[in-house]
Amino acid sequence: MKKKKPYKYNSKSRLTPNANSFPFKVNNMKNDAIKNLENTLTKFRIIEEPIEEKEELDNSFLEGRVPKKEKKEKKKITSNVSFLSFFRKLFLGLSFVCAIILVVLFVSNTVRNVFFPQVKKVLSLSQKTSSPTLDDNYLFVGGMHTNRFALKDYDLDFHYVNASEKKYTTKDLLENMKSSIYDYNPSIIFLEFGFDDYQEGIRGEEFFSNYRKIIEEIHENRPDAVIYIESFYPINTELKKFDEDLLKKKVTSNEILEVNQQLKKLAKEVDATYLDLYASLKKGKVLNPIYTDNGVTLNENGYQKIVNEIQKVVG
Repeated sequence: MKKKKPYKYNSKSRLTPNANSFPFKVNNMKNDAIKNLENTLTKFRIIEEPIEEKEELDNSFLEGRVPKKEKKEKKKITSNVSFLSFFRKLFLGLSFVCAIILVVLFVSNTVRNVFFPQVKKVLSLSQKTSSPTLDDNYLFVGGMHTNRFALKDYDLDFHYVNASEKKYTTKDLLENMKSSIYDYNPSIIFLEFGFDDYQEGIRGEEFFSNYRKIIEEIHENRPDAVIYIESFYPINTELKKFDEDLLKKKVTSNEILEVNQQLKKLAKEVDATYLDLYASLKKGKVLNPIYTDNGVTLNENGYQKIVNEIQKVVG
């Protein structure tokens, strides 16, 4: 028995389904095919514009690597850290060098002040520039001792001015700095204070404070002037012709020694030169009898001794 072919062939046309060999109709089959085609078209999308060559898809995450952009940012951060670290080290290095230089300068300055005070004086005076001073214009300022100093009686090879009073204290001078010092525009100044101050009750801290102000004001207004601080002169209460009336308030030899030590210290602090006339006039701890007639003031021999000492320091 021959099997029936599912399709009957037609030589003039394509195959046509055999209705008897399918349990459904041809029309139903056609409808199903259309629906399947529509479903397929909804799942696929054709991209008509091609992907540009410069766009590259990042698939580095598939290989466990950090994306290229993140690598660049990380490299940039690392570069900034290295840059800051370099400047931090440079700053620390420069700070260390500056600290060493400051220490060296401090030590050298201390050594120079202790061992070479005169060098410091010459340098500091030569570096100052202010109103010009007269060459070899010497000014003597003080109280009773300077007032009795008859400079005209001595053969002096320099121009001088004696701007002193019989009783002239540091307080009086501070009130008359212009008329007593600045108006003369001196090149060298000799300051002699102590005896009148102590007789007027200006002692201790007040005396040294006034002295310091005097020198500081001279430096400010006549910075080129060289300043000499004369020591407190010795006295001799043991002399037979000792004049008690000249000592309104008693001053002892030990007190004079103490004052001179403070004056010497003050001279170093205020850029002045201490002139130790006490050592030149004393004999033991008192005023040498050959330099005085009353145990307090100087005679002609005493002032000649002072002139000799001044000539030594000023040439």
